[in-house]
Amino acid sequence: MTAANDNPGAPNPRGGDGRGHILFALISGALVIIAILAGLALIDPPWVSREQALDRNLTRSMVTIKRAIDARYKAEGALPTHLAELATQSQKPMMSVPASCLPGIEYEVIDPKGQDYKLCATFQRASTDTDPYAGDGWKHAVGHTCYALKATEKQ
Repeated sequence: MTAANDNPGAPNPRGGDGRGHILFALISGALVIIAILAGLALIDPPWVSREQALDRNLTRSMVTIKRAIDARYKAEGALPTHLAELATQSQKPMMSVPASCLPGIEYEVIDPKGQDYKLCATFQRASTDTDPYAGDGWKHAVGHTCYALKATEKQ
């Protein structure tokens, strides 16, 4: 009796000549690589995610500042002359903001006797429709963006 390997011309008892297994392994490996590359293409690189998070925090700070300005306007009928005033009014929580909200945000009173002012900041990424505040009028492009705002008496 001879072994199947001893006779090269003899048919393989499992069928085929063994090349099917190699072809299957190559195709499977290629599909795994394609799946990994497709997954990597769908997620943002870490630096993009970081920039988006910084922009979201900056926008959140601007919203907090706007609310504090509105509360101050409602209570006192006047706009603050500069943002630092909002950070020092800890006895009036609705009219104050954490000092961590202030860096990177510019404030300018447009009409000292009125309600109009601007908040400006520099963004690293353009906002998208999925950003939490984009639908509330806080959309922005890359770079320096200013929002012309009006103090309101409503909270």
